[in-house]
Amino acid sequence: MIGPRMTETQLATLLERISRARIGVVGDFCIDSYYIVDSEASKPSLETGLMTRPVREQRTTLGGAGNITANLHAIGVGHIRAFAVVGHDSMGAELLRLLNAIGVDTGSLGVQKDGWQTNCYLKPIIRGEESNRFDLGVFNSISGESERILLGSLADALPELDVLIINQQFERGLHSENVKSGINRLLARFPGVIGLVDCRNIAESYPAAVHKLNDLEASRLCGFSRAPTDAITRQEALRAASRLHSKWRNPVFVTRGGQGCIVADDSGTHDIPGLRIAGKIDTVGAGDSVVSGIAACMATGSAPAEAASFGNLVAGVTVQKLHQTGTATPDEIRTLHRHAVYMEPD
Repeated sequence: MIGPRMTETQLATLLERISRARIGVVGDFCIDSYYIVDSEASKPSLETGLMTRPVREQRTTLGGAGNITANLHAIGVGHIRAFAVVGHDSMGAELLRLLNAIGVDTGSLGVQKDGWQTNCYLKPIIRGEESNRFDLGVFNSISGESERILLGSLADALPELDVLIINQQFERGLHSENVKSGINRLLARFPGVIGLVDCRNIAESYPAAVHKLNDLEASRLCGFSRAPTDAITRQEALRAASRLHSKWRNPVFVTRGGQGCIVADDSGTHDIPGLRIAGKIDTVGAGDSVVSGIAACMATGSAPAEAASFGNLVAGVTVQKLHQTGTATPDEIRTLHRHAVYMEPD
């Protein structure tokens, strides 16, 4: 069935309730570091003879799980707590600074001096386009001590949370076998807390939680062989969402880019239409925006279909912000909702 669209009154009530939400985020907290290169100022290096890449501007923003917290803050979530491991490095200090600047509780960020770099995406922007990225933290290995500190912090904090978002972007690092089993035990111990999984490679590691996946991930989990460039049809996405809900017995959100989101829960399968966006878009971080919107709604007791509709609005704002992992304020969400044009189901 086609999911319902919120009225302005419903949206206003939801945004007011979100201000009282309490959400934790555990996962791969990253720095997105942008280097705006001015190629016209390039000249040969005296040392190597190679042409330089002069940087006219540098800016850092929160990425990965950090971008989720930035979105939660911008939406207006009342209490946000971060659970992560960072390196003993300058990027770790910058991550802490950026999180503290938006009021995130960083008391559960553990520092690991050996075997860990703070996750970071270094992004050169040349002639207005993103060039080859440098990724830091891809070889991280969490220590036993860091595992114990992380799980202990989660055990202490979960009774005070409504939702715990479980994020994973890097194949190696935070989500060791000990951490995964520990988080599963804690979710079973505190059933009043909603676990919301947004993991690229390990969604099946948290079977008792709510899941948000894109259509490619959902299709692959159902046994379909699909390449990243393959178009996933609406019918295949609907089948995948339904199968995964039957398997996990919890709500499943399957995002479809500009085509919206499919939700499967105990009430059935809901097709939430996408927004028609005019002009150029930048989808980097859109998934973080969606999961933030979903989490904020579910923290207030909203139904999954309403949560997906709100998540679409949040992402609809952020994809219009180019060369940044943008966020969406309540005013921006209200404006988009007021003028929204929805896609027809494909």
